[in-house]
Amino acid sequence: MRRLPTNTVSRSKLAHRCERAAVVVFRVHKGRIEFLLVSRRSDPDQFVLPGGHVDYGETLARAAKRECLEEAGAAVRILGPLVRFEHFNARGISKLTMAYLGEAESVQPSPEGRDVVWARYDDLMEGDYDVPYATLDVLDFAAQCLRQDIAA
Repeated sequence: MRRLPTNTVSRSKLAHRCERAAVVVFRVHKGRIEFLLVSRRSDPDQFVLPGGHVDYGETLARAAKRECLEEAGAAVRILGPLVRFEHFNARGISKLTMAYLGEAESVQPSPEGRDVVWARYDDLMEGDYDVPYATLDVLDFAAQCLRQDIAA
């Protein structure tokens, strides 16, 4: 069972004021880190983390799991909180999102009909995919944490 990377912050500090939840789903394929991304509903050529709003009474982690299943067709096991980040949605509105680290338990076609890709970290950093800067920052941080965890 994987441990949560050691350089993450406590759950209570990260979750404060978050209005959205997302999950950084990863796998190590042929020795390289890959991340699961979904096409953005408002711009299908752009790829983002699966995530979205938190329903009333729902925890952030539960919302991240639900959104990942709805958007990407991926059932995930949440390993723990990764990072809280601010980004802008397609309409330019600032959103505060809590990102969790997770592993895919199973992946089916997206129920929402979105494109789902497993993107190699190196390809993302080289610009092979259209990904918002805030998402790239989160993926870069996740890759650093995972590399430390894998090396340990």
